[in-house]
Amino acid sequence: MSWDFALKHYQELSKKELFDLAKLRIDVFIVEQHCPYPDLEELDQNCHHFLGKNKDQLGLYARLIATENPAIKKLGRIIVSPEFRPQKVGKLLMTEALQATKSAFPETEQIVISAQQAIVSFYQSVGFIPEGDIYLEDRIPHIKMVYSY
Repeated sequence: MSWDFALKHYQELSKKELFDLAKLRIDVFIVEQHCPYPDLEELDQNCHHFLGKNKDQLGLYARLIATENPAIKKLGRIIVSPEFRPQKVGKLLMTEALQATKSAFPETEQIVISAQQAIVSFYQSVGFIPEGDIYLEDRIPHIKMVYSY
């Protein structure tokens, strides 16, 4: 299976890429997880979007958000499309996203995520460390996790 990866600012996204990422996010976060909330937000227009495509089909995605501190970035909306989950490509997504972030923003020292409690061990397997207490986000238990370069 061959993947093509790109980190693009919102303004660089094609209409098809924007449609595909919005559809994937809605399909997973709202429909699959039964969690109605306004997924698309103004923040999307000021972010970079990490796209993993297989044969021109978006299957891996994460949103990269700058913070006030240039050394810290946030990754969110991390998704492996249900169609590609049997191939166990989650680690590939995270590895590529972490590398792309450091390459595009060399000043980055840490990546912060809000991880669903159910998959903390997955994020630990790629180098994230839990920090703080569990909290509810959209009625789902989450915990802050940090990856340091």
